[in-house]
Amino acid sequence: MGNLSSNTFYRTWLEVVNTNKKELESKWGSNIDYTSFIIHEENSIICQIAEKLKLLCYNSDYYLLDSVLYNKEDLVPEIPKGKVWLRDIQVAFEHENTFRSGLYQEVAHLTIINAKLKVLVSYPEDTPHEELEYLHNIISNTRHAADLSKNESLLLVFGYKNGFAWEGFVFTRDKWKEIT
Repeated sequence: MGNLSSNTFYRTWLEVVNTNKKELESKWGSNIDYTSFIIHEENSIICQIAEKLKLLCYNSDYYLLDSVLYNKEDLVPEIPKGKVWLRDIQVAFEHENTFRSGLYQEVAHLTIINAKLKVLVSYPEDTPHEELEYLHNIISNTRHAADLSKNESLLLVFGYKNGFAWEGFVFTRDKWKEIT
């Protein structure tokens, strides 16, 4: 697969979560069950996304990332069967149920990870203008900011229980660009 865009990932996210809407809504109040369905289950949301994007999914914490998506060619050759050691990551995926619990940590972690696309999903109560500004400032002052902006390779996805609504924001040098 060529360069995966934030837009493509976000559109695939919407397709998969909307297909699984009933189950997501039923688990939304339980952080453990909800997170498990987003990341850890065999047929988790992130695994379904990987399948649609024709990528492989490792959904059991890879270097403290919640999940990573990769190509077969990204695997280190001749590793023991059942092991996953990567030399490239297509998508670094972080998921944070509790919006106000320190998204700055997740964003800071993503800025130092070498992956083609970096995605953070969280659930604010309403559009978090102040927090978006703060997160933008964190990213803007890294040595990777110009590349992240040029490649549009850092995506925030916000979900809202009320109305089962989603917003996608891509980091650009000047501001967050909303995916419409």
